[in-house]
Amino acid sequence: MKLSKESHKHYLKLFDGNNIRRGVIAFLIVLNLSSIIGLYLHVNELYYYINFITMLLGDFFGLVFIVAPYKFEREFILFLGLYGFLVIINCFSTSQSLIIGELGFTNTLITYIDLVLLLIGGFVFYIFHIWALKNDYYVKTSDSINVTIIIIVVGISYLTSQVGITLFTNIDFETLSLIIGLQLLIIVGFIMTTFVHKYIYILKHGQELKKMYPYLGDSKKERFDNRRS
Repeated sequence: MKLSKESHKHYLKLFDGNNIRRGVIAFLIVLNLSSIIGLYLHVNELYYYINFITMLLGDFFGLVFIVAPYKFEREFILFLGLYGFLVIINCFSTSQSLIIGELGFTNTLITYIDLVLLLIGGFVFYIFHIWALKNDYYVKTSDSINVTIIIIVVGISYLTSQVGITLFTNIDFETLSLIIGLQLLIIVGFIMTTFVHKYIYILKHGQELKKMYPYLGDSKKERFDNRRS
């Protein structure tokens, strides 16, 4: 994929190691909370193990960036994308557990409909992401608002379709809030999965990345020592 000079430079930007550790801790708290809800409900073995495995994978990979955030700044981009997939799968499983456990919906047709909507939502997000890159919307502050509006519209459409079924049931406010919150996290997950594409793009331009970040791959101590010498 060929990008303009501005979008190319923007897409090669990495997150500062200073902020990675705090970000990962916050991400893992969200993932673990969603998992705990699903594990507590334990409506069936499938959703139980989905919650457990996604939580385990997120914690395992996240620990790497908590311990050595500076050394793996490039790989953090891949982690963000994979985390997006984990959040989508985890929160989908937990929301289904709520629908089954709290609302009493056992019809598998609802699950299949939700899954199809999930896949459609992810595909639409990816298409808009590529479109925005090619049109330089991420590097144009004024025009990027258009992308934000598109994302919001798609997100609201998905959220409405998912939560709509609960409006015709006797549901308490807490359960409804949890379902809405989980669906919002799924939308965030959609956005984060685009970092997998960014990571692949970065790998293809490794030499340019090295010029932008000459200390890439070095620990915080190694960078400090190199700057002193």
